[in-house]
Amino acid sequence: MASQGRATPAKEDVKKRQAKFDAMIEGELTDLPPKPKSAVRIFISSTFSDMHAERNTLARHVYPVLKEYCTGLDLDFQVVDMRWGVTEDSQNDHSVENLCLREITNCQNLSLGPNFVCILGDRYGFQLIPDKIVSSEFKSLLGEALFVDAKSGNLLTKWYRLDTNAVPHQHILQPIRSEYSYFGDHSPGNEEMSAKHRAAWSAVLDQIRKTLRIALNLLTECEINRGLMTAQDPKSHALFFHRELVGLKQGDSGTTKPLSILTLPTKVERCRVDAEAQKKLTAVATEDHSQKSTRFIKSSEYYSEPDEIIHHLSFCVAKCESFCGRQDTLEAVKKYVLDQSNRKPLVIHAESGAGKTSLMALLMKNLGKWFGKPYIGVIRFLGTSPGTINLYDVLLSVCGQLADATDIIMEPVGYQNFASLVQYMPRFLRRVATAAKRPIVILLDSVDQLSPANSAYTMKWLPLNLPANVRMIISTLPSEHNILSNTRKRIPENSCYLQVPVLQETTVKEIVSKYLSSKQRTLTNDQLMILISKFQHDPCPLYLKLLLDKAASWHSYTQLSHMKLGDCARLAIHLLFESLEKKFGQILVQAALGFITVSLNGITEIEMEDALSCDDYVLDDVYQFHDPPCDGIVRIPPLLWARIYDDLKEYLVERLSQGKTTMYWYHRQFTEVATERYLTGDKGMLLHKKMLGIFLADSGVQRTIRLTKRNKTVIKADRQVTHQPMIAKNRRKLECITHHLINAKYQVSMDMAKEKVFCNYDFLTTKITAFSVQHVVAEMDAFLAERPDKEIKAIREFMNTSVADLRYPMHLAVHLLAGVASEDGCIFLDELLRRARHCVYNHKEPLLIPEGSCFAPREMSSTVVTHCMMGCKELMACNGTYLCTKEEGVDDGEEVSAVLNINNGEHEVLDKVKPADCLVPPILTDNEQLVAVLSAQVMLNEVPTIVFGRRNGDITFHSLDHGEQIGQVKAFDSSVKKILLQKNSLVACAVNTQLKVWDLEKLVQLGGMLTIGCQKDSVYEEMMATTVEISLCSQRLYTSTRGKDIKVWDISSGKLRACYPCGMIASYLKACRGEAELLVVFSKSSEMVKVLHSETGKETIANMPTNVLAVTLSKDKCTLYVVTHYEGRLKLYEFELPRLRLARSFRLQKGLNFKTVDALLSWTERYIVLVVECTAEDRKSIEGQWKKGGFAPQPHPYRFSAIDLTHTSGTLLHCYRQLSKIPALGTAMVAHTGNTMIFCVRRCVCFWDIPTGRCDQMITKSGRHGMFYNPSWLGGGDNDATAYATSIVQSEDRNFVVLGSDDGYVTTYRAESGAPVGMKAPTTKHHLPVSRLAVSTNSKWAMSTCQKNFLKLWDIRTGNEQFSLRLDNKVRHMAVSPDSQQLVLLTGTNATRVLLFRIFPGKEES
Repeated sequence: MASQGRATPAKEDVKKRQAKFDAMIEGELTDLPPKPKSAVRIFISSTFSDMHAERNTLARHVYPVLKEYCTGLDLDFQVVDMRWGVTEDSQNDHSVENLCLREITNCQNLSLGPNFVCILGDRYGFQLIPDKIVSSEFKSLLGEALFVDAKSGNLLTKWYRLDTNAVPHQHILQPIRSEYSYFGDHSPGNEEMSAKHRAAWSAVLDQIRKTLRIALNLLTECEINRGLMTAQDPKSHALFFHRELVGLKQGDSGTTKPLSILTLPTKVERCRVDAEAQKKLTAVATEDHSQKSTRFIKSSEYYSEPDEIIHHLSFCVAKCESFCGRQDTLEAVKKYVLDQSNRKPLVIHAESGAGKTSLMALLMKNLGKWFGKPYIGVIRFLGTSPGTINLYDVLLSVCGQLADATDIIMEPVGYQNFASLVQYMPRFLRRVATAAKRPIVILLDSVDQLSPANSAYTMKWLPLNLPANVRMIISTLPSEHNILSNTRKRIPENSCYLQVPVLQETTVKEIVSKYLSSKQRTLTNDQLMILISKFQHDPCPLYLKLLLDKAASWHSYTQLSHMKLGDCARLAIHLLFESLEKKFGQILVQAALGFITVSLNGITEIEMEDALSCDDYVLDDVYQFHDPPCDGIVRIPPLLWARIYDDLKEYLVERLSQGKTTMYWYHRQFTEVATERYLTGDKGMLLHKKMLGIFLADSGVQRTIRLTKRNKTVIKADRQVTHQPMIAKNRRKLECITHHLINAKYQVSMDMAKEKVFCNYDFLTTKITAFSVQHVVAEMDAFLAERPDKEIKAIREFMNTSVADLRYPMHLAVHLLAGVASEDGCIFLDELLRRARHCVYNHKEPLLIPEGSCFAPREMSSTVVTHCMMGCKELMACNGTYLCTKEEGVDDGEEVSAVLNINNGEHEVLDKVKPADCLVPPILTDNEQLVAVLSAQVMLNEVPTIVFGRRNGDITFHSLDHGEQIGQVKAFDSSVKKILLQKNSLVACAVNTQLKVWDLEKLVQLGGMLTIGCQKDSVYEEMMATTVEISLCSQRLYTSTRGKDIKVWDISSGKLRACYPCGMIASYLKACRGEAELLVVFSKSSEMVKVLHSETGKETIANMPTNVLAVTLSKDKCTLYVVTHYEGRLKLYEFELPRLRLARSFRLQKGLNFKTVDALLSWTERYIVLVVECTAEDRKSIEGQWKKGGFAPQPHPYRFSAIDLTHTSGTLLHCYRQLSKIPALGTAMVAHTGNTMIFCVRRCVCFWDIPTGRCDQMITKSGRHGMFYNPSWLGGGDNDATAYATSIVQSEDRNFVVLGSDDGYVTTYRAESGAPVGMKAPTTKHHLPVSRLAVSTNSKWAMSTCQKNFLKLWDIRTGNEQFSLRLDNKVRHMAVSPDSQQLVLLTGTNATRVLLFRIFPGKEES
């Protein structure tokens, strides 16, 4: 038994990994872990001819299953079968053997899990002759051959030439075409010569085999040796299958049946199965590969992303391997690093190809030697991974690594956006410097590779003053994007700049010697002179590398006329590409190199094979001399790309893209040359279109192909491409789809762009989940900039202006239905909404489903809003195209505030900004309506105009000539705070921290703004409603308007049914019963009440009382009570609505002081209760009584009185505090049971029994808590609970009471016991005080809103939240239909919205 406390091997491994990663975070470059693997890549080894049927079966039936299995684990699956594509052409240079062995090594390095499968039968296989023989061994072989036969000796001497450039010297097998030029030439008219030369080479090959019999190698044997015998841990990564055919006698030359249809014995014991191989195969199929693909360390414990750190450190090590010379430059950098008096960054610059990246890598490597003590080194090779393209991501990544290295916590407010991060960095670096107590060096290579986002090229993000122990080194091209000139404006000191000089001749010779030595090569004197003289034309490291790679292929016998070298790096790259086209075929090479160039941050090998396999033009060229080996499957032979890659690998670099290892051009000039050769005109767009097809292939590609050279058509040819499921984990697919779609431009039809991408519900939900709404909006902007479309624009505007969190698919579906209005002919928009509707109506949980596009933009001005954001506390200044704002969460003490670039909507940073001359401090007019003025003159339709911001959220435009209002914008729901004019934009911020920017020119083109009183035929276009009500039949919706109209709407369609005047701006609207359905319309402002016929608007009761304070209806909707006031006295009227008559009226005995009065009935309807808002004088008097009587304060605005309806004495029964005559104050009140009312007082609920006058809390049956007493159930005691109840409602069945509080909780209590359901606090809540509550008439659902405009749906029976929705404005009214099917909301104060939702109980319950 192990001793207690001893660490297990797993824990020890975790500790070692963590210690290693901690060292890597500090810049350790030795013994780096392997890069993350995301593919299962298997090399298939077997003899070819006798395994043809097996290989076809694997390709047809096994590989698709394994692809699907790996896809489910988020892994790529690739088979490397080098027997496909071995043509006579590929045999010419005898490179197949070496390629096969290199591919085995690649599989071993790249594959997660198995990497080698061998299938052997009874065939020995093809015998290879060596392509090179060491000279000493060749002499022995030649001596033996001459001893036997002089002819054989001469044959060896002819075909094997001595190469003294090899170290040691070798004899090289010559290309077949050096003697037989028509070998493999299938050109028309050359068939006879081709056959003749093929036969001649076959005879030569047989003769050489006989001569070199002891030196022959079996290709399969070489593969087995590499994949099994010499491999590390072959038991874990290799499988071996041995096929034994029984029934064939030794020496049989044939059989009566073709071998392909031989039947195996039926007896199980005669069919041998390799038990060990079967065991391994089972293990492969059942093993949890997700555990193998876990990261090197748990990234949740660090700010740093492990894959990102490993990538940059590995890249650094690779770049250091080829570095030579530059001692003067290294010494200059060393001096900067060790000089603590220099607090500025160092900028290294040089032209493209000068070796800046290798220099930066070597600087990182030398830091330990220079400091001679512990240090922290952070390096980023910008543009080599998705995390090093956007400046914000780069800076946040660097800060995160420094925080990990020094074990400090970053302030979340410091990196909430780019502006806050740039402001935070100087202070953060000071913290890090103090915590580290050792040197810190930050290296950012190739700043020119950053995207232009966040104005990266302005260099305003670069820290100007560094702590004493912090150094920052950046590199860039001298003229790209004006980066260097912009940096000099900020840092003028020349000592902060270092130009990389051209290579000296001595350094060049050192590099040549070192490089050739690493390749075990040398050059003749003439060849070396040619190389050095060529280099003088373009003395940069890139050109030197190209020359060296070419020279490494020269033999000592290579003729000078064959040494083609370009005169500069660019021409050398052109020659390289030309040679590849001649060697492997122009069509194939152009496609392959084009795919690399158009790819997003590089292309994976699997993507390359898939792309080539879906290019019919390429396949038609590849299969011009032979058919695809497997019927029904047409795919590019892996050998073809492997041969191209082998010649290109020195010029490709590994990158990291969304968890995938990709390959891309290792230098900018390769990209430029490839673009010039393969992407001009429509060619680049066509390549993007082809790549788009790969990533849109959710379940593979099966497409008919016509092989014209073979005169063959393959119907629905399976290309066996990797499945690309539409899931959030497949981030590369999601990014590549939009990248290729945008760049394919008009080569992809607009219908396809909408159907598959921008109007595709699955794509949008997945992309937003994986990235963000802003990310998708930016991609739509890029697409629309080239190809405008109203359907995509509608979705873009919806996403850009939505205040909701759309990361969850259900939220997106609901908001799409609410926020996007389709039009005739918008078939893709209709399909998107259909899919969203299908999603919500198949949801198992309860939802609030929009009945129409109630969130859709309506007013003209909303269509020209260019930017909209929340969190703007102040518009401080303007400067050129920038707005300087002070944002929520940014420290007030910081020197620089957030800056918004109006042109692109991005946050930036300015050094200093001066207050704008056009900003005028807020002004209050006599009526306190005008709160902001823009003094700058605006031209609206050639009319000089002054602009005003108003307390009601409007921005109005007035003519300077005659003073009249000529325009109006419904800008905000809250008061305008400040406005300004910024170039062609109108900018305003509101008290609620919202900021909007309008395109002023487009605003003028629209003809101004909203016209008051305009007729709308859809309820979702109604912007002047003051209150809402649902009909008793739940089929109609009534709204009153500021135009003193009543509008009747059809709920199912949202269409207007009727509109009639009512003569008042109603604040109360209730459906009631008469001979037909009636409407009670009440206006608090005009103190009028009317009873109208709901369909015609005709007044049904004449001479209704005036000076009305409050109205209320009985539960059966048949009796109307009206409270009026006259000369200080109150009077009550009772109307019988079915008979349309006044039943009685009487005066109340005493008057009341009040600001407002509301009325409601007790449950028995014996009493009518008046909820009276106290005047200031009354409030002061009541407070005095508190203090005198020693009562606790009740900081609430309302007092309560009741009227007994059983007689007409008019006596007022006041609600007093227990055992006193001090009026009780509270907030919301509802009828409880009998003649008892309940109302909220601070954090309690008081019970007022009207007949007895008793008013106090009630205790639960357990006697431990007060009934409906909020704090008792929220985990704290009375002293630490400060949440006040703000609203209260009771269910229709009187079984539940729901309370909302100002801490955001919505708590459901059982009415009988006063205890919360489940006897626990709610698990969720609003983040701001609850403002409104409502319950459904079936007593199943509660709805709540808060001051942050969130709407929530609650299950009354469990008290659990079911759904949450962010609204765009404050809720003014909320009502539930009598059938509990619909919820209607009225939001906004100036430009209102009517929101109609279906209360959906979930698919199963519905």
